[in-house]
Amino acid sequence: MKSHRLPFTPILLLSLLFSFSSLLATKEVNFSMDYGRFRYDTSSVYLEVYYVVYPSDIEFQPSAAGYEASCELDFSLLNIENDSILAHDKIPVKFNKDELSTANEDISTGQMGVVKLVIPRGKYFLRMSSPSDTVKEEISVSPFSSGKIAMSDLQICSNIITGFEDQEHPFYKNTMKVIPNPSGIFGIERPLLYYYLEIYNIKTQNIPGQADLKIQAAIADGDGNIRLKKDYVRTHSNESLVERGMFNVSKLETGLYTFIFAAVDSVENVSVYRRRNFYVHNPNIVVVKPEDELESKFMEHFAVLNEKEVDKMFEQAAYLASDSEKKVYKVLNSLESKKQFLARFWAEREKGNEGWKDLYYQRVDESNQKFSQGGVEGWFTDMGRIYVIYGPPDEYERNPVNPNENPYEIWHYLELEGGVEFDFVDINGFGIFQLVNSTKRGEVSFYQWREQYVLAR
Repeated sequence: MKSHRLPFTPILLLSLLFSFSSLLATKEVNFSMDYGRFRYDTSSVYLEVYYVVYPSDIEFQPSAAGYEASCELDFSLLNIENDSILAHDKIPVKFNKDELSTANEDISTGQMGVVKLVIPRGKYFLRMSSPSDTVKEEISVSPFSSGKIAMSDLQICSNIITGFEDQEHPFYKNTMKVIPNPSGIFGIERPLLYYYLEIYNIKTQNIPGQADLKIQAAIADGDGNIRLKKDYVRTHSNESLVERGMFNVSKLETGLYTFIFAAVDSVENVSVYRRRNFYVHNPNIVVVKPEDELESKFMEHFAVLNEKEVDKMFEQAAYLASDSEKKVYKVLNSLESKKQFLARFWAEREKGNEGWKDLYYQRVDESNQKFSQGGVEGWFTDMGRIYVIYGPPDEYERNPVNPNENPYEIWHYLELEGGVEFDFVDINGFGIFQLVNSTKRGEVSFYQWREQYVLAR
């Protein structure tokens, strides 16, 4: 693994470790990425970046040993504050198998690896890409100070093997083999959800072994209902603990869930918690809910669609999707599972908002008619995004032609948050309007947009 060191933010690149079982020529490479932050020292954090590559879309070629294929992942770590690359490397991935099958490979056959880094305080972009896909994560790094109880990231895993002695293994951690699950998918093929995290800065009492830490681990469904739960007390004499455990999710119906882990220090009476989203795929588990009828209706509608059309529908719906939903959909490996996911996606969003799906895709079509430019579909442009999410504006201000100014438009939504505006400017003069400012919460904000962009000619 190559490391680019900066004089004012030194970084120690510990290792690039990966374990692959098998594959040469590639068509599309489908993969997932996850990460965990753990304590290192007073100025740095130990970062692990997990990844898994799936063989379902990789093209195998004949070889002396049967069939093989390979691809390459590009990994980089970018310091956002000074736009500098702290680490970068090319990661080779290889697969092989005895027989060539036309059936989709199961997601559990994906090949996993881990990148291990020590990085200082700051804000970073993690980026991993293949020839056909890119995954990016923005992360903040703050060393685990000694002042109060703290937790590492909550790692959800496909397995944890205790009493593991091979300290050189990429997944070795505290006498255990902790196997990650970067996809975040459990269920029919992977019914056991394991978890791992570390707790730091626990206050101890004067009598060794008499300090208690109250633990609660729970799994909540999309409606916030606790579906699985365990409570227990950990007696300890050290200032740090390693926590691991397991839930069987084989009886949970298909859907998005949240794993919640909380700890209360009985000495200081302070608490800390972590939460992680994950997805359960159990198509054989049927639980009757009020929205099931709506979900069935969507499934009937999607029944005639091919995989390309279903993928397109979810791509267009991504403005409404959470990061977890995007991550899960990307690694679904069958048309039926994608249809089920999309049906549930829209059924959840039409609770109390009937017709939202049809209205949304109507806006997508209208955006394509109004805003398509230079081979880019209208829904994918800045104007298209705002139009699809919020609908047509109540009022427009347009300044299309002025020799001393760049063309701009101001869209007013009078009923949204008491009245907001979106400001678009054709910065390059090519007819492509970019969103440069808005008074809507969560959108880009730049009050000097007129001076910077409109009067820039």
